[in-house]
Amino acid sequence: MSDVPSGPYWEFSFDARATQLNWTWRRVGASGGIEMEGGRFADFGRAITDAVARGFAPQRDAWILSGTKSDARFMPVEPQTSQPGTG
Repeated sequence: MSDVPSGPYWEFSFDARATQLNWTWRRVGASGGIEMEGGRFADFGRAITDAVARGFAPQRDAWILSGTKSDARFMPVEPQTSQPGTG
């Protein structure tokens, strides 16, 4: 994947080979090294559930999907410091 986040991120990968058809995940640190890896999961939901149990927070963490028809990147949104219209 060519455009990965600059800081730490989680990567969820789908292996579409006919003999595999499974999802894996890994946590990549700021230096680019793999900090943590999950096993192989039959579906995306199980992979996400396992990653959440190990600290993944989709709203807070940067994460990418790879191995699907189109790769996707999800970057955390900065929290608002004030309510709209109040300052």
